[in-house]
Amino acid sequence: MSIVASPLACGSAVRLIVSPPAGARYWRLLRGTVAPSGPDDLAATVLASCSTVTDRLDWQGLTDGTPYSYAVYYWNGAEWSGPDTAQATPAQAMDFDTVEPVAALLERFRKGVAAELSSGRMKVPSGEIKVVSSPLMADGRATWPMVVIHLNSSTPFAQFVGDVVRSPSDNGDGTVSVWQGQIYDYNITVSGWSPNEVERLSLRKMLWRIFEANRLLFADLGFENATLSQRDSEDLEQKNCPLFISEGVISFQMMHWTAEIVPKLQAQSITVKQN
Repeated sequence: MSIVASPLACGSAVRLIVSPPAGARYWRLLRGTVAPSGPDDLAATVLASCSTVTDRLDWQGLTDGTPYSYAVYYWNGAEWSGPDTAQATPAQAMDFDTVEPVAALLERFRKGVAAELSSGRMKVPSGEIKVVSSPLMADGRATWPMVVIHLNSSTPFAQFVGDVVRSPSDNGDGTVSVWQGQIYDYNITVSGWSPNEVERLSLRKMLWRIFEANRLLFADLGFENATLSQRDSEDLEQKNCPLFISEGVISFQMMHWTAEIVPKLQAQSITVKQN
């Protein structure tokens, strides 16, 4: 067979590899939900009409779970030969294992703030400090003070594949998940906002205490080399409510995992590598 059709793990996509026979000057690659009837089948989708392309991704208009038939015809200068055929059914075959760091920080700082208020280490007139993921300006909706946790950046910088980092996991259905890890650099703001410059000092100390108290837990979540840096700033242009801010930035590295789900025999042939 001179055509191979392989569904991609991302879903709704198929990779096609064509190996033209000797003497082929030109070829036409077709796709249909039924087998194409010939090189000029108007009911089929023409994926390639060329003399150079042998590796093609088919991803436009595909539906997961639908079987597709592929046919390639070859022109030798006088007539068409073929077809060579293949079938493929696209399907999503990915697995994911990762922590969402902003959600984790929101949960830990909400509990930390509640403990600070309950113990009396932190005192505010309203008796409440909201921990949110977006800064609310002084428009009548905000209750001051508040803590804002906001993603500044998430940048990948190293990739790892194979047994050297994480062994494939057996899914119990004849397939395994072959894992790929990507390390990301994270930079997340954890800031205290208050209309009172003295209260800002208390917020800064409280945020530092919560961070330090959670160091072991952050490490367990996969926050590697986590650090907290802090500085003060002001937003004095808010109408009727100047804001005093204790800006904190938590920086760390975290591994995010994705996997391709493949048959066990195929997994055994995957080359283990580390980039």
